[in-house]
Amino acid sequence: MASRQGALRDISSAKDALLLAQLALLSGVFRLALLWLPLQALVRADRRAARRPLIPWVPAKHGVERLAELASLAARATGSPCLARSLLLLSLLEARGERATLTIGVRRLPGGEFAHAWVERSGVALAERPEALARFATIVRMA
Repeated sequence: MASRQGALRDISSAKDALLLAQLALLSGVFRLALLWLPLQALVRADRRAARRPLIPWVPAKHGVERLAELASLAARATGSPCLARSLLLLSLLEARGERATLTIGVRRLPGGEFAHAWVERSGVALAERPEALARFATIVRMA
């Protein structure tokens, strides 16, 4: 995945800038919603919204890596965790009519457990390093 500065330099069109702004707003909404809604209810609501997407267009020219970069930039801009970033990527894919799965895993670390969320399509993690995910035990998959 490109660096944050590299990804920002690549925002060359007004449409990409608008998409990034919309994602940052949606990231904040997800971050707040995660405080009050159960995750399953939020994913269901997001899937229903995909029929009338909050982000009405997602450029077909953008591959998954680019969509993941934009979702990461937006999530970082709002201080959102990996779960909000994954929900953004899930929203982008579903707005284009592509089905994906939200996956949450956990791993033990000295001093406690650490959870991580990512998106999979056809069983393959998107925009994640497989060697990093191999350390997580999957606890939730929401298809």
